[in-house]
Amino acid sequence: LVENIPYRYRTDSKLKDFFEQIFGQGAVSESLIVKHTEYLCDLVRKESAHRTELQLAEFQFTSTGERPTFLGMKGREDLMKWHEEKLKNLQVLIDCEKERIKREVDEEEHTVRKWSRFGGLEVWDESTDDDDFVADLSFSRQIYTSSGFLTFRTRKDSEMALCCLLTSNEDDLIVSMPPDPADVIFSDFRKDPMKQGFHALLGYLGILGLFLGVMPFVVGISTVTKIELLEDKLPVFRQFAQQHPALRTMWDGLVASAALNLFMGFLPTFLVIIFYRFFVLKAEGQLQQKVQTWYFYFLVVYVLLVTVI
Repeated sequence: LVENIPYRYRTDSKLKDFFEQIFGQGAVSESLIVKHTEYLCDLVRKESAHRTELQLAEFQFTSTGERPTFLGMKGREDLMKWHEEKLKNLQVLIDCEKERIKREVDEEEHTVRKWSRFGGLEVWDESTDDDDFVADLSFSRQIYTSSGFLTFRTRKDSEMALCCLLTSNEDDLIVSMPPDPADVIFSDFRKDPMKQGFHALLGYLGILGLFLGVMPFVVGISTVTKIELLEDKLPVFRQFAQQHPALRTMWDGLVASAALNLFMGFLPTFLVIIFYRFFVLKAEGQLQQKVQTWYFYFLVVYVLLVTVI
């Protein structure tokens, strides 16, 4: 996994050439940079959803012998035909989007070569009079992200890449071991690096707000479940405590903790929402680790300490 790829190396071929200049010709078997394909992914998700609905409609037709219908803008419409038309339209859009991405990738190679002729600087010189280059620069930054994946032919080169400082800027070309391919969250690699710090700050503020927002509920549960308060408010608990004095201590020790554990069980859902929305995560495993760490802090404070107090 290579992150913070400078713009002058931000194509599949340029990144591969850079590492082969260091480790030797043929050292890299494959180089792939994550691309901005959000619209294509959205189209594919819609196609998958319509295909699933079409299969359900076909199963219903096979089971009942009647073609399923729905109430549309033109009255009753055939559900199977409607999904088939949607799939045809989506397939056309998917093919067009694939062609657009392929065309932008090809044009990006030309743009990066022009960029290299200006010295490979990561800043744009406004004094340059190349209008076509300005257009190419604005256009090409839309397709490639700053993260990619390399496959080395030998383990030796792979281990050396993990230990090397590849450029004079230690923040560029950060190499690390990638997560499992099935576990990678590709959408997070497409997030704008310039906004990641601000989004992380919002994420920590969200965790702080969740921490403070949970406190009234936890204190309320701990207070309401005390046997002394229940005896004052409900006579049936007073009779229960008088008839079973041995259970009085057990009630205070178990009921509050059980109610808090039940309430705290909903916290991981909110933590997952915060981490997905505001933090850059490389893989689902990293998400689980973050949720586990922060959930532990919540449990220590609100289940262990609050119930003791």
